[in-house]
Amino acid sequence: MRCYYCNCEMVKFRTDRKGTIAPSNGQTKDHLIPLHIRGKNAVVQQVLCCFNCNQDKGRLTLNEFRAVMMYSRVRNELSC
Repeated sequence: MRCYYCNCEMVKFRTDRKGTIAPSNGQTKDHLIPLHIRGKNAVVQQVLCCFNCNQDKGRLTLNEFRAVMMYSRVRNELSC
Protein backbone atom coordinates (compact mmCIF):
# COMPACT_ATOMS: atom_id res chain seq x y z
CA MET A 1 0.00 0.00 0.00
CA ARG A 2 1.08 3.58 -0.63
CA CYS A 3 0.69 6.69 1.52
CA TYR A 4 -2.24 8.91 0.51
CA TYR A 5 -0.13 12.07 0.96
CA CYS A 6 3.46 11.33 -0.12
CA ASN A 7 2.97 8.09 -2.09
CA CYS A 8 5.74 6.21 -0.24
CA GLU A 9 5.49 2.44 0.15
CA MET A 10 4.12 1.64 3.61
CA VAL A 11 4.73 -1.28 5.94
CA LYS A 12 2.48 -2.57 8.70
CA PHE A 13 3.52 -1.90 12.28
CA ARG A 14 5.34 -4.71 14.01
CA THR A 15 4.67 -5.49 17.65
CA ASP A 16 7.17 -6.95 20.10
CA ARG A 17 6.93 -7.72 23.83
CA LYS A 18 7.63 -4.10 24.79
CA GLY A 19 4.97 -2.61 22.53
CA THR A 20 4.59 -1.31 19.01
CA ILE A 21 7.58 -0.48 16.83
CA ALA A 22 6.66 2.49 14.64
CA PRO A 23 8.79 2.75 11.49
CA SER A 24 8.67 6.11 9.70
CA ASN A 25 6.81 4.52 6.80
CA GLY A 26 4.47 2.55 9.07
CA GLN A 27 0.83 2.40 8.01
CA THR A 28 -1.55 4.64 9.98
CA LYS A 29 -5.11 5.92 9.59
CA ASP A 30 -5.81 9.65 9.23
CA HIS A 31 -9.00 11.73 9.10
CA LEU A 32 -9.22 14.04 6.08
CA ILE A 33 -11.33 16.43 8.16
CA PRO A 34 -9.82 16.46 11.67
CA LEU A 35 -12.11 15.34 14.46
CA HIS A 36 -11.47 18.57 16.41
CA ILE A 37 -13.27 20.57 13.70
CA ARG A 38 -16.25 18.24 13.66
CA GLY A 39 -14.88 15.71 11.21
CA LYS A 40 -16.69 12.41 11.33
CA ASN A 41 -15.23 9.03 12.18
CA ALA A 42 -16.78 7.62 8.99
CA VAL A 43 -14.76 5.32 6.76
CA VAL A 44 -15.24 7.61 3.73
CA GLN A 45 -13.28 10.40 5.38
CA GLN A 46 -10.37 8.22 6.56
CA VAL A 47 -7.24 7.46 4.54
CA LEU A 48 -4.17 5.30 5.04
CA CYS A 49 -0.96 7.27 5.32
CA CYS A 50 2.59 6.81 6.57
CA PHE A 51 3.49 7.59 10.17
CA ASN A 52 5.56 10.67 9.16
CA CYS A 53 2.76 12.28 7.15
CA ASN A 54 0.25 11.55 9.92
CA GLN A 55 2.51 13.24 12.47
CA ASP A 56 3.24 16.20 10.17
CA LYS A 57 -0.44 16.73 9.31
CA GLY A 58 -1.52 16.64 12.94
CA ARG A 59 -4.61 18.83 13.35
CA LEU A 60 -4.35 20.50 9.91
CA THR A 61 -7.08 20.23 7.32
CA LEU A 62 -6.29 18.56 4.01
CA ASN A 63 -5.89 21.92 2.23
CA GLU A 64 -3.64 23.32 4.98
CA PHE A 65 -1.44 20.24 4.88
CA ARG A 66 -1.17 20.32 1.08
CA ALA A 67 -0.05 23.97 1.30
CA VAL A 68 2.62 23.04 3.87
CA MET A 69 3.81 20.16 1.66
CA MET A 70 4.02 22.43 -1.40
CA TYR A 71 5.95 25.08 0.55
CA SER A 72 8.39 22.46 1.86
CA ARG A 73 8.92 21.02 -1.60
CA VAL A 74 9.60 24.46 -3.14
CA ARG A 75 11.93 25.41 -0.30
CA ASN A 76 13.90 22.17 -0.72
CA GLU A 77 14.23 22.72 -4.47
CA LEU A 78 15.50 26.29 -3.98
CA SER A 79 18.11 25.26 -1.42
CA CYS A 80 19.76 22.71 -3.77
